[in-house]
Amino acid sequence: PSAPAIPAVAGISGSTNSVRVTWAAPQNTGPAVTGYDVQVREVGEGPRRWQHYGVDRSTIITGLDAGTRYEVQVRARSDEGTSDWSRWGSGSPNPDVANRAPTFVAGSQTLSVPENTPPNTDVGDPIAATDHDDDVLDYTLEGADADSFDILSTSDGGQIRTSAALNHEEKSSYTVTVRVKDGRGGADAVNVTIDVTDVDGEAPAVPFAPSVTAISSTRLQVSWEAPANHGPPITDYDYRYREPANVWTEVTNTTITGTTVEITGLSAGTSYDVEVRATNAEGTTDWSNPGIGSTNAAGANNPPVFTEGLSATRSVTATAPAGTNIGAPVAATDADSSDTVSYSLEGRDAANFDIVATSGQLQTKSGVTLIAAEEYTVIVVADDATDTARITVTITATAAPPNNPPAFPATETGARSVSENAGVGTNVGTPVAATDADTGDTLTYTLGGTDAASFSIVAATGQLQTAVALDASTKSTYIVTVTATDTAGGSAEITVTITVTTSTLGELGDRYDANGNGAIERSEVIVAIRDYFANVITRDDVIEIIRLYFRG
Repeated sequence: PSAPAIPAVAGISGSTNSVRVTWAAPQNTGPAVTGYDVQVREVGEGPRRWQHYGVDRSTIITGLDAGTRYEVQVRARSDEGTSDWSRWGSGSPNPDVANRAPTFVAGSQTLSVPENTPPNTDVGDPIAATDHDDDVLDYTLEGADADSFDILSTSDGGQIRTSAALNHEEKSSYTVTVRVKDGRGGADAVNVTIDVTDVDGEAPAVPFAPSVTAISSTRLQVSWEAPANHGPPITDYDYRYREPANVWTEVTNTTITGTTVEITGLSAGTSYDVEVRATNAEGTTDWSNPGIGSTNAAGANNPPVFTEGLSATRSVTATAPAGTNIGAPVAATDADSSDTVSYSLEGRDAANFDIVATSGQLQTKSGVTLIAAEEYTVIVVADDATDTARITVTITATAAPPNNPPAFPATETGARSVSENAGVGTNVGTPVAATDADTGDTLTYTLGGTDAASFSIVAATGQLQTAVALDASTKSTYIVTVTATDTAGGSAEITVTITVTTSTLGELGDRYDANGNGAIERSEVIVAIRDYFANVITRDDVIEIIRLYFRG
């Protein structure tokens, strides 16, 4: 049956806690309606089923709150299925004449709060309802954004408060519903929009002192952590350096978005102070406290230095097989060209991974099952046989993306043909090939169907081939099923109809073997080729005649 029309919902005389619901029979071209389902909800809340039996098109719903608006919908059932739900009809039980429900002044209201306001801060004035009976009112918050706020339920009722610091750059507007009840069946609700206003001057926090590491006798690597930032994204870093008590050399005319830089052209065996600062669209921080480091002495060994600084991140699919590379190698450089750097693993989760000793390439490990959404921490050690360097690497195990199964193109008709004179192993038309949207998936083709035994298929390409001698006079049409399966087990099938074309070679023998000796002469080959271009015979016929010529 079709969905019933909107039901009528009305209070019942003499009752303050029930409504009568009635509806018309739906349109129905199938078997007779055998029953109806009914569900009810208070406006803004979830529905609940109301028990209704039989084919009567009315019911009385009891146990409701006086004067409160409810919504009801119905659907019809028959032996062939259940209709969609009707649209919601609404109505209220009769009000308690001794009670006047609380009411909000406006149907919707808007408040605002500055970003970064601490938790438990009042947001505007209370969203207070009026109750002419002076009942004690209870306020609650509902809606998708309700978790970001609290509300004072009774004393100083309707006052919304922040439950967490809010950031305009992350989310600038929230919507909640304030609901009020008087405990006697009276209730009302109002939608409230809370705008989070932008606060100017939100420069990042001052970075911590950077780490300063010698690369060689004339170069230093400077690394730092990105500072706390509640404003717009950081767009640039500056740095400055000096020998102690000397004048600063500032580098502020180059955009630096990472947290590692290299300073060159320094003096050997010399100590340097280095400071950094951060900039976003709303300001620039003060300079950090200095980090201190020294270049190597002339002729001293230069230790390996990781190009990514103090820390790095990588990710890998949790289900990746053993030996899968995890991102790019965690590589170090060494200013001594004759040094060979080798890599090893330390740290809490080192046993869960492998590393290629010659390159720093992290890999998944045999026998280890990673947990999706978990973070693993390892320390990569670079050793040049004299000095070592270390970097902390956080590896996130990600859930495997859903597999895209292979698909045969819409242009693939599934029609192929082959001459009845084709030898075993002859290609049957072009490959029956599928595509796969997943990079790296390998497709394997298999053959099935009633006539599969008469053909074979190249597993890597989908190329059909003859497996037996074919005779069009015995059977001229074959049907097989080609299945393409990807690495993850996804598959697609297509039915292929193979037509065996008729060969007139017996007649052609009479036509072209003029001498009747079973041998094809050169002049007869020329005649056959001419007949082919005149569409008298087929390409396969010409090929067979040429084959007989060379055989003879």
